[in-house]
Amino acid sequence: MPFEIVENLLKCSYFGMKIFFDTMVYLHYLGLDQIDFEDVFGPGPHSVVVPRITLRELDKHKNTGNSKRIKTRAKKVLRRVEDWLESGNVSAVLPIEFFAKSPSIDFEKFGLNPSWNDDVLIASILQYKIDNPSVENVVLVTLDSGAHMTAKYLGVRVFDLSDELLLPVDEDPIEQENIKLRKRISALEDMRPKIKVSFPGGKQHCKVNIFQKPELEAAEVESKIARLKETFPKREAPKLNLSKDEDDPVLKIQSLIKNSDLMSMGLNGREIERYNSEVESYITNYRKYMKGCWELDAAIARSFDFEIEIRNDGTQPAEDVDVHFHFPDGFRLVDDSKPMHYPAEPKEPVAPRSVSDLMEANARSSWMLPALGNVAPPSFEMPTSFSIEKTNSYDVNDHFVRIKHGDSVLLPRMRIIFESFEKASSFCCQYTIRPANLPEAITGELNFVVSKQ
Repeated sequence: MPFEIVENLLKCSYFGMKIFFDTMVYLHYLGLDQIDFEDVFGPGPHSVVVPRITLRELDKHKNTGNSKRIKTRAKKVLRRVEDWLESGNVSAVLPIEFFAKSPSIDFEKFGLNPSWNDDVLIASILQYKIDNPSVENVVLVTLDSGAHMTAKYLGVRVFDLSDELLLPVDEDPIEQENIKLRKRISALEDMRPKIKVSFPGGKQHCKVNIFQKPELEAAEVESKIARLKETFPKREAPKLNLSKDEDDPVLKIQSLIKNSDLMSMGLNGREIERYNSEVESYITNYRKYMKGCWELDAAIARSFDFEIEIRNDGTQPAEDVDVHFHFPDGFRLVDDSKPMHYPAEPKEPVAPRSVSDLMEANARSSWMLPALGNVAPPSFEMPTSFSIEKTNSYDVNDHFVRIKHGDSVLLPRMRIIFESFEKASSFCCQYTIRPANLPEAITGELNFVVSKQ
């Protein structure tokens, strides 16, 4: 004896049942006239009760079923049930009756919803038991787990049918054709580029840390300036110590020879003036240089660089691909292939030069060939379509002739520099990718998660 039969028999302490069948049992199991009721439900006599809700559901499936097979099955079952009800019997040993009364019980009291067909079926069983108090063994056969649990909760016996009684599945020709069409559409969709935009590694979020560089201490600047002033002290123009005997030409010549070192520095002190002027400029520019170095360090601390990957996971190359990214305002976006440079350190002042030094320098410059070091070599770099356009925000554009299937390309590395540490925050950028061989553009966004340290 099948397990389901033993289980069903254990549920009942006596035999002879009034059996309500869920609509799905009529549609998916053998006909009632093909089932051995005593073999399935135990010794009889048994009888079948058909409530109004079951006929209404069968009629609905006949007209609006989701497949031709269900519509046809519902139509046949409905006709046979109507014939059985007219004769009052399914077979010589199995009577059938129609319970025409709509349930008048308090749905809310029993926790039932009158707009749910399963709840109306259970309410019909409860109403049948009220109207027929002498009938004690009323059962429900259902495939629905929700109806199964609700019925048991309300004290209605529930039976399960063996899978051996299920009808063989005859596939609907329309359903078969739809399955084939879906497979064909899926295959065609697979035979095209599949573009994915991410950060390297397939991530949709870029997590970065930025830092706040301490302010440049004035004491540190002044200490450095003091050391420079010691290294490059200002000088005074030399004073010539000529002979007091201005009438003796021999004494004058001897006095000039003694002061030859002063003459070598320039009797008019122009070299001293030049040197002192260079010292002043050097000190002023060194202050600016220290501030510029600090500003660059601070900008680097509140900046980060990143790359964006465009990958083709499809089975066809992406052709003639236009790439557009839109970044919000609140920071500077730059091409990181052009690195940020520290300001040039000011040139140290040149010590005062002697007359002989100046003469030697002039002689050297008169015969030297022109310097060729500043002549730029020819450039062999390929032209690029990458660009960053600044409006109130930033628009990044690029173009790729082809992105092979299973391959990826990287946009040039970019750097974001926040205007200040306080204004730095997380943000997102939107993208639009337009391959020529896709009917629609690919759109989305990438997220930047900024943490302050």
